[in-house]
Amino acid sequence: MERVRLTILFFLSLTFHSWAKVLPVYIEDSHAGSFEFLCKELDFDESYTLVLFDAHSDASAVDASDTIRKSLHKARSSSARVASAREWRERGLIQPYSWIEPLMPKPIERVLWVPSGDPSQEEIEKLEAEARRHLDWKLEVAPREAGRFGERFQVVRFADLKEMEIQGKLVVSVDMDSYTDCARRFDAHWRWFIQQSKLETLTFAISRPWLKSDQQGFQLLEQCLRKVFSARNIRVEYEPYRSDRFDRSERAREFISRGESVPRVSISEAPPSLVQVLLRHSSKIMVTTRRDEWLDQLESWQGIHGSVRMSVDGNEQSTDGVWRVPQEKLGTIRVHAEGVVEEVCWYVWEPTCTSYHVLPELSLGKQFSGEDVSSYVTYESRLITRTEEGALSKRIWGDELPWKQTAGVLRIHAEVRTRDGVFESEVMEIRVGYGGGIRAALSEQMGSPYVFGIGKVHLHGESGPETRIGNDCANFLVYAFRQNGVRIGWCNPRQLRSQLRLISRMGRPTEINPRMIDSGVVIDFDSHVGALWADEGVRGILDPEDMVIHHLGGFPEIVKLRTLMGAHGGYRVYTLEAMDECLQLCFGGDVNLDGSEGEIFSKKLACKLKQSDLSVVNLECVLADYQEVSHEGGGFHYVADPASLKKLENVGVDVVGIANNHIYDSGSDGLTQCLGYLQKSGMHVAGTRDALEVVHVKGMRIGFLAFNAVTSRRQASDERVLHYPRDAQRISELIDNRYEHCDMLIALPHWGKEYTREVTQDQREVAKWLCRSGVDGIVGSHTHMRQMEEFYRGIPVIYSLGNLYFPNKGPKGFNDYALLEMHISPKSRRVSMCWQLEK
Repeated sequence: MERVRLTILFFLSLTFHSWAKVLPVYIEDSHAGSFEFLCKELDFDESYTLVLFDAHSDASAVDASDTIRKSLHKARSSSARVASAREWRERGLIQPYSWIEPLMPKPIERVLWVPSGDPSQEEIEKLEAEARRHLDWKLEVAPREAGRFGERFQVVRFADLKEMEIQGKLVVSVDMDSYTDCARRFDAHWRWFIQQSKLETLTFAISRPWLKSDQQGFQLLEQCLRKVFSARNIRVEYEPYRSDRFDRSERAREFISRGESVPRVSISEAPPSLVQVLLRHSSKIMVTTRRDEWLDQLESWQGIHGSVRMSVDGNEQSTDGVWRVPQEKLGTIRVHAEGVVEEVCWYVWEPTCTSYHVLPELSLGKQFSGEDVSSYVTYESRLITRTEEGALSKRIWGDELPWKQTAGVLRIHAEVRTRDGVFESEVMEIRVGYGGGIRAALSEQMGSPYVFGIGKVHLHGESGPETRIGNDCANFLVYAFRQNGVRIGWCNPRQLRSQLRLISRMGRPTEINPRMIDSGVVIDFDSHVGALWADEGVRGILDPEDMVIHHLGGFPEIVKLRTLMGAHGGYRVYTLEAMDECLQLCFGGDVNLDGSEGEIFSKKLACKLKQSDLSVVNLECVLADYQEVSHEGGGFHYVADPASLKKLENVGVDVVGIANNHIYDSGSDGLTQCLGYLQKSGMHVAGTRDALEVVHVKGMRIGFLAFNAVTSRRQASDERVLHYPRDAQRISELIDNRYEHCDMLIALPHWGKEYTREVTQDQREVAKWLCRSGVDGIVGSHTHMRQMEEFYRGIPVIYSLGNLYFPNKGPKGFNDYALLEMHISPKSRRVSMCWQLEK
């Protein structure tokens, strides 16, 4: 009965709990910036404990603090509160030494100050008395409505802090001037506060006026940034250009009295090692003050320092940035850097813990993740080897996989030494899958930490396990389904069951086969789920000797079904709903009818086009009367006899995309003629600005959105055809309004680089934008070569189909004609794909 109660509580809590921990981090030169940031991030109806790591107490009282305090609490919104806070700072009311007092007694109810070094008890008492005196000394002449704050301010040694039980929510603020005498102390402090599940906000100040030199400031900033970016579920705001207009601190007055400027960390003078850190993590850093100047600085650094990127031989990067490598395609990792590589240090990044809990207020989660686990997923680097050239063999990095040379996730980065200096690559994430189908997507997650509540995490535009910070039991399986084209949302075990088909209960014989295992057989224990990995017992029948892969506390593992039965009791067996009554869509690539003679398709391809419910191609030419239209400009002109359109009609082509770089080969008049001929033929035309092209087939409304993302010399002023990025807003509008017109939307972008199988970074970014905007599939063209296909968020992304018919000659692969056959389940929008090849 207790187990049933806990299971119900577990499901209800995950269903209604709407947030998960992502740590807001703020970094600036002055501690006054922490005041602004906390005004934005903290809930002023809640109470927090502030732990201050600082060489100074910052406990001075602010003039007219009651007025400030009232204004903060009466603010109508967070943005209004921040605007006031910024104004007070610019007027000099808030100082680096007095930013805490206006936030007391609420939201900051209590302050624990950890001073530098290891003070004696006598020294602690003196520091505490002095801090309390600074907080309350004005009360004799200007009483504070909130009363005395001295008793709320406590000085503690770090050793004592580690033993304390902190009540309520926690804020940590760090002044890096605490670590000028011992940088290693910061490492210990970092380990403590990043492991606090109650931590809500983290701020850093560099405090350049209190440092010996600019170099010391850069070193402390770099140390801070490296630690911050070792955490995964964080949101970083860095303001390199903010400063105190009126700094009245003791140290600032000393500089001013000598006629000197108050020193600040000038980011434009950052040393190469700090620049490397900022460049590596620039996509994760939010800068709001003088943002254009920051972007110019990044561009300047990029030009001076260059970049280091990595690749895996024989493989390509996926839309989400991961290098997914089949077990049979392990290849050498190579660095690509400017200049001659003299030495490379190769590091792997490993999670510091095996379990995390990003819903700490949900105490029930501790039963799954363990007691006293952190809410913030952190990694540490480990040197694995040095090489004298920019290559790391698969023998070396393959041994670092969770399943050596076989499967799992590996995060790796390189420090490259050339004659011009030392440069760092971004961290490359490699995921190696074993087998096919669902098993490949499950095994690529081996080595990922357990993160209770991962389905509630939203970070950098991604959510759930697709943030790549970890999994929990149900979403471990959901991630694998999505990697195989199954559109399931992040969920708990109960919600997962509701999207599957029950095939048997424990005690009833369940027939199994390799095809079922590859498509996903879910073993459900009420509050926990796993997937059948291998038929190891009685062949063809599910039994306790069969192997199950699951994720519950620690790293994913494969165990006997018998083991999970002992821990969780009885089970039920589920699979995906069968894909009955599917729509069959055939997609062909570029078709150029200019110069076509006779039959242009083989009997096999023609038969497939005719038999499909819907056939779609990219028309890479203009249908126009050659003598009546213009042919200006150099390069290829593809102008086909309008009568050649019959070649497409005869094989049942239903939809043509016209948004490409050749549709204006005969100017605007040619486009007008082409559209007229297509309209007479009855074919559907995708790619104009007017609207989505919607086709009704078997009770479904399939929409098509074609656009050209390739620069064309002949595009001119005619805007009838969608072009990216010019028409990005219009494309967004069409996607936003899609549900009024269609049940499923397929994007047909014309993009990439011709004559290559390699996908460009621009293609990946546009694909990501389309999927996040709401399309249900992407089928690209233009490169004249087949490019990779994958699933991103469960959405099929086919970067290029290559050619379907092109009478021209080209490099190897140019004339490897192929059709993509896509099967779509109307009920679940589940997609499966296969190729029909002709060489």
